[in-house]
Amino acid sequence: MRVLEKKALDHSPYGMTIENAMWKVDSEAIIIGASEANHAYVPQILEDSLGMSFYNCGKDGCRFYIQNAMINGILDRYSPKMLIWSISPDVLRTPSEQDQGNLSQLNPFYKSSDFVREVMKTKSKYEPIKLLSQAYVFNSRIMPYLYKVMMPDYSFEYGGYAPLVGTDKGLKMQEVEWNR
Repeated sequence: MRVLEKKALDHSPYGMTIENAMWKVDSEAIIIGASEANHAYVPQILEDSLGMSFYNCGKDGCRFYIQNAMINGILDRYSPKMLIWSISPDVLRTPSEQDQGNLSQLNPFYKSSDFVREVMKTKSKYEPIKLLSQAYVFNSRIMPYLYKVMMPDYSFEYGGYAPLVGTDKGLKMQEVEWNR
């Protein structure tokens, strides 16, 4: 599974946001958050303005636990000069069912991250026992990994920024290039 994960990550780094943040991202500045970060912060504009490399690790629908795990994974590997954490006030309330439901996305990092090990205990008291099985660790990631190896779901890599094409809520890449 680690070989498949590596191939998927090499083939589609933006499509593998959590894995990319935990294992590979090494920019001077990192952006973390959910959809508001993913579709709002354009790394190229920030790079031009601040003269440092940026990577947007925003991921739609990922709330506090996953964002915090990504930050901890990054900080375990290196210390970026700047971290922008875009967080909405409702994320700081008691964790929701959505927070708990999304925790399976962190399963592959259970053995490598102290933070993830602690978070998984909040899911259920049996979760650490289940996570002893490699089949359980990767059961939620097999299809995404295979899909990314065969067909990347994003044919672009813009420092992690995902424009909302066709809407007025996000910048299109043509607008970004024009504004440079």
